[in-house]
Amino acid sequence: MRYRPLGNTGLSVSEIGLGCEGFLERDDAFTQAMFARARGGVPETVREHYAALPAKAGDCIACGACEKRCPFGVKIVENMRAAKETFGA
Repeated sequence: MRYRPLGNTGLSVSEIGLGCEGFLERDDAFTQAMFARARGGVPETVREHYAALPAKAGDCIACGACEKRCPFGVKIVENMRAAKETFGA
């Protein structure tokens, strides 16, 4: 089976499928953010929400301590890098 990139999301999808099955178990905000990223932009409401957060992705020192404690195996450091790249902070 051949795969191709899904816009700018960093995800790969099958050329014969829509590639949306992975979004079915996600919350609406995640889905909106991923599709916005695929279209090359982030909705202004998401940017405003991020700007209001007391800590930003740029505050992450990438030590990995959070990942060791995360019971869900979330790649937090990778997500913080992506958020810093997306939001610039």
